Amino acid sequence: MISLNLISPQQQHYLKIRYGHVLIKNFLGVLIILSVALAIVSLPLQRQLNNLEINNAAIKKSIAGQNQETTQKISVLNQKILDLTKITVEAYNWNRLLLALAAAAPQDVALSDFSANLSSADFTLKGYAKTREGLIAFKDNLDKAAVFSNIQSPLENYLEKQNITFSISGKIK
Repeated sequence: MISLNLISPQQQHYLKIRYGHVLIKNFLGVLIILSVALAIVSLPLQRQLNNLEINNAAIKKSIAGQNQETTQKISVLNQKILDLTKITVEAYNWNRLLLALAAAAPQDVALSDFSANLSSADFTLKGYAKTREGLIAFKDNLDKAAVFSNIQSPLENYLEKQNITFSISGKIK
């Protein structure tokens, strides 16, 4: 087969450049068409994304408000627990003291008032004794009790033989 080349080398070069330009032009045209199509498709998606962001922000704000109430309730509860723990740790064992006081009182002695100051460990005890012997036994029992110390009973308590209204003071251990 015979092939004839009737185009000059300059024209061949020019045609190759022109072919490259047309190819680039077509590629850019297709690229522009695809970009426009993508923009048209993504516009509703962008609006939907904006709506979802707005809804998400509203939900976050609502949840933050609900959580704020819960957090506040938890803080109040934690403070109450701390207060209760503090009271429990710092509280005096009143059961032990009252049991010792009840054990020290004979049957003919009735107690009417017990006042105590835990910071100074002082106490004052008022009551009624049928006999002087009962009052003396009560004071001796308080001296022997492990809960009390420095028991002081004024002499006025012992002036009467019967039906004595007394007052005793001392320290709590």
